[in-house]
Amino acid sequence: MKIAISVISPDEGMSAVIDPRFGRARHFLLVDIDKREVVKKVENIDAFNMGHGAGIKTASKMVELGVDAVGSGFVGPKAFSVLSAAGIKVYSGLEGSVSEAIKRIASGEIQPDSAPSSNGHW
Repeated sequence: MKIAISVISPDEGMSAVIDPRFGRARHFLLVDIDKREVVKKVENIDAFNMGHGAGIKTASKMVELGVDAVGSGFVGPKAFSVLSAAGIKVYSGLEGSVSEAIKRIASGEIQPDSAPSSNGHW
């Protein structure tokens, strides 16, 4: 499974700290959960700088990237709707490092969300 996780500093790889914002996260790491390795770094500058609509823009980018899941601290209702419609699983409430989050997701400790984790504009 390929998951995109919002991060503060992508150059830290699996040790990168998770950015709690989904729509306004500046960077994402695409991680192969089975191999537990980063397969790609993705910049999200367009959405990061938007006045509004960042969640939808970021979610659309994830659809284009063909990810199976996304992970972040909070995911708003509009982004959640776009992701759900595309069949992309959403894991929110993530904190700490990418490595820690991947371990918790892979073990089943964290389950995909069934609703947005934020009312928007977190």
